[in-house]
Amino acid sequence: SSNTTRTLVLGDFGVGKTTFVNYIKWVLCLKEKTKSEFVTTPIEIKIQSDWDANKFLLSTLSSVYNASIIFKWQEDGMKLQSLKKIEEYVTIGTQKAVQGTIGVIGAGYSETKSIPSSTSPEIYESLLTNLCLELREEGKQLLISYDNMENININRLADFFKTIKDYIQIGGFHSIFIGPPKCLSALEKYPQVHSVFTQPTILESLNEENVLEILKKRCEALKFKDGNYISPYDEDTVRDIYKRLNNIRFTFKVLEDTTLFTEMEAPCKITIKEIQAVQEKEKQEILSKLTTQETKIISVLMEVQDKVILGKLAKLANIGSTNLTNPLKELEDKGVIT
Repeated sequence: SSNTTRTLVLGDFGVGKTTFVNYIKWVLCLKEKTKSEFVTTPIEIKIQSDWDANKFLLSTLSSVYNASIIFKWQEDGMKLQSLKKIEEYVTIGTQKAVQGTIGVIGAGYSETKSIPSSTSPEIYESLLTNLCLELREEGKQLLISYDNMENININRLADFFKTIKDYIQIGGFHSIFIGPPKCLSALEKYPQVHSVFTQPTILESLNEENVLEILKKRCEALKFKDGNYISPYDEDTVRDIYKRLNNIRFTFKVLEDTTLFTEMEAPCKITIKEIQAVQEKEKQEILSKLTTQETKIISVLMEVQDKVILGKLAKLANIGSTNLTNPLKELEDKGVIT
């Protein structure tokens, strides 16, 4: 579009949403940088749970300012007057500010960096509008991606979009929001919010052959120039893992862990035997750090191998329901259960 777009890219955890969006940004903005009609930021902006209009706009401006330095816009001939004004708002004082030292925000806003309390969203909006206007005069448009929509409570997400609705419709500003499929229902709370977004792109899981193709491309990219290589994995094993996990991120993590474990025996091919040996070792390391009560709960869950309600878990583990609360929270905090 030559004006402005708002796009949702939705999909389950680990399906490859961010990689997909980064590829689109590379094609549109970076593949042929000087000829491109778009500019972007080095990384996607991570949405925070407490975001409001101010934090959204400041994070966007901070990332754009950072991009102008990293991608050397000025050296490429883009002399944007608005960047000097943006710098004033995204440059903040550190502890040494009193002594005259000023720190500059990196890519995006973080909790450790202060926001000028008196600045209104309208000022940030004006800065963003002027920037986009100058970019369009240079024959460019701004493309920004925002990741981790799940960080905002689903009940609050629609209200958040309502507060930023006008800002994401600025001419020459293209935004991509990345998150889980449930985010779509939040937008339907307000028709005026839902209507500004295009038809969402919903990514489904890759099939086994896609995963094998990606692995092959990785091996090709890592080999010596004009060299050859021994494939480090058994294809049937990869198919089997992916059928069980249905998640490319988890599949690659399993392969990575096993590769590190078996690299002393290289060359080798990863099979289920090696994977099971690594997982048994990891399992024992995890269990060794748990309390007796936590170990009982985990042992039951590994036998059940499915979702289980609290009452059934209490009965199988022979622990009173009221006594399950703390150990379950501890296990969840440790990342052992969901």
